Amino acid sequence: MTFIGNDIMFFENNSQTFSRNNVIKKILSNNEIKLFNYTHNHINLIIAWTIKESIYKILCKEGYKKAFTPKHITVTEYCFSENETHTGTAIFNNKRYFFNSQINNEFVYSYASNKLETLNKTHHHFFRNNILNNSSLSNPYFKSFLKSKNWQITHTENGFPKITNSNHNIDISISHDHNLMIACNCEIF
Repeated sequence: MTFIGNDIMFFENNSQTFSRNNVIKKILSNNEIKLFNYTHNHINLIIAWTIKESIYKILCKEGYKKAFTPKHITVTEYCFSENETHTGTAIFNNKRYFFNSQINNEFVYSYASNKLETLNKTHHHFFRNNILNNSSLSNPYFKSFLKSKNWQITHTENGFPKITNSNHNIDISISHDHNLMIACNCEIF
């Protein structure tokens, strides 16, 4: 089965947390420090965190029930590109996962899949959040979007949201940070 995961983090809101001493040891292995060209730059740690969090969301959908430990997910390939989209692969328990990260001046958004071909079929939708609609599933913009597509949110037996319509199951992953919510979906045939 195909699964997707995503995560978004604003640099300004999270820089203090990721600038702490020894936080690197909780997120990156020695090989990953070289791969990310880490030079005490908290932005690289935030990017790595979003990649690993995206993959962790897939692991949970696959039945993994342990707490998120970023060092257990190992990024094995990380390719920079000129258009601020970075791609790569990671491994967890000898299984390969694929990711893309979109980076701008304000935030990083990473999404992942357990199948490479899914990344190009993943659709991304951004919605504004505020203090009144900060619960992702009750965000009125998100609810309006679902209604326009004639989609319903249901939950798997493990409690993960998924979209259903009359024809297909559609995997979804939802994240939010600060005033922005991101939902990505991929139709599963």
